[in-house]
Amino acid sequence: VASWQNAQMKARDGKRKSDIRAVQQGLEIYLQRNGKYPSADTFGQIKCNVDGDALAREWGDPFACGGMLYMQQLPSDPVFVKSGSGLASYIPRQYNYQNPKNSAYVLSANLENVNDFELARLVCVPQIGYNYCVVSP
Repeated sequence: VASWQNAQMKARDGKRKSDIRAVQQGLEIYLQRNGKYPSADTFGQIKCNVDGDALAREWGDPFACGGMLYMQQLPSDPVFVKSGSGLASYIPRQYNYQNPKNSAYVLSANLENVNDFELARLVCVPQIGYNYCVVSP
């Protein structure tokens, strides 16, 4: 059972890393089209800053700004939680996007496997409450 749970945890972490890479691709397309990255709101969501569109995009919703679709759906992070009854379920948890000057960003997530080898090689500082991050290229 422990081996199966460990495999499930690593699979969720793999999905988180894959999700972050997909968001990075969408952000790079946004940069190419607009000459800057989108802003971030105070809750760590992507906020369009073109064509008068200042709405934040919820994690789990499409990433579209100014009539251009950058991602079909921003990822929504599944977190594995055991309830009081011992039953396991997933609850949504957001990724975090920070971009104070529209010229560089930090995307953060929380990996379950605190021994993941990538955590020791981070080149960025994750946002508070997260342990994994990537930065703009």
